[in-house]
Amino acid sequence: MNSRNLLLLLSGEKIIQHIAVTVAFALNLKGIRSTVAVNYQILMYLGLIIGVLYLASFILIKNNSVNGRTLLASMALADVLGEFYAQGRLDIVITILFIVAITILVVIAYANLRCRHG
Repeated sequence: MNSRNLLLLLSGEKIIQHIAVTVAFALNLKGIRSTVAVNYQILMYLGLIIGVLYLASFILIKNNSVNGRTLLASMALADVLGEFYAQGRLDIVITILFIVAITILVVIAYANLRCRHG
C-alpha cells in the first residue's frame, strides 16, 4: 500500500472517530463526560471542527493536492496535543486516537524523506 492510500485510510478512520466521540459527548454515552479533565463542551466542539478538517484533508489527498498532507499533519498534531489537554496530565493513557495520530505523522515524515532522497 502506498503512502497516499495509507493516509486516506488513516484520515478516514479519524473522520469516523471524531464523529463517534462528538456524538458520545453530546449524548454522554457511557459517562464519557466524566472521563475528561476539562469542560466536555470544549472538546466536543473542537472535535467536531477537527473532524471536518480531517474530511477536508481526505478530499485534498484524494485529489492529489500537496496541501492535504500539510492539513492532515496539522490535525494529527492537534489530536496529539489535544489528548494531553483532555486528560489534563503529561503521563497520559495512550489511546487509539493518539496511536493513529502518531502513525499519520510518521507516514507523512517517511513519505517526505522518500521524496527528498528518491
